[in-house]
Amino acid sequence: MEKAEHHQLFFTNLHRPRQPGPPRGKQGRRRGRPRHPDPAPAHRPVFGWFQPPLFEARRDLTRFNRQEHARLDNPWLAWARHTAHRLGEAHGWPRGVRLDVGRALVIVLSGHVSGEVVRHSEIFPALRSRGLSVQRTVEVLTDIGVFQDDRTPSFEQWLERKLEGIAPGILLVKSQCSCLALIRSRQPGGT
Repeated sequence: MEKAEHHQLFFTNLHRPRQPGPPRGKQGRRRGRPRHPDPAPAHRPVFGWFQPPLFEARRDLTRFNRQEHARLDNPWLAWARHTAHRLGEAHGWPRGVRLDVGRALVIVLSGHVSGEVVRHSEIFPALRSRGLSVQRTVEVLTDIGVFQDDRTPSFEQWLERKLEGIAPGILLVKSQCSCLALIRSRQPGGT
């Protein structure tokens, strides 16, 4: 018997595809659902005179139902979808993120009218409960100019908690300026 110089090791079925059908991977990418068509190009809706609201009323977007409340022909929604598509291409948003932002824009802008602002306190509970991206939706709303950030800075909340039990007379400094103004000016970026 001859002396073996080397051995070759074979694993079963590694040289054949495991599943019959078209090749997968780079050789034959398996396509999933067809792509959604790109939104039609849109511009900022033109509006003339509008009746300003008599008083501010917060909208409850948590009760949004797509079958009942969705108005897909809203020009603000069309413009926001076009802007989201443009931002998504520029920032490289994955397909799932683009679809989630589109769903969020339908929730937020279906009943939108000219002159109305969208507040963070209105959209956060509605989008977070549905697992949609608040940050990317805010980015689109800011770009089209309808977003108002009504959140209280965390520094202000912390300062109020710390100064809660202090008497009002102690908060005044000799030069009659408020202690709060002095602390705010010492904060980085304060005025």
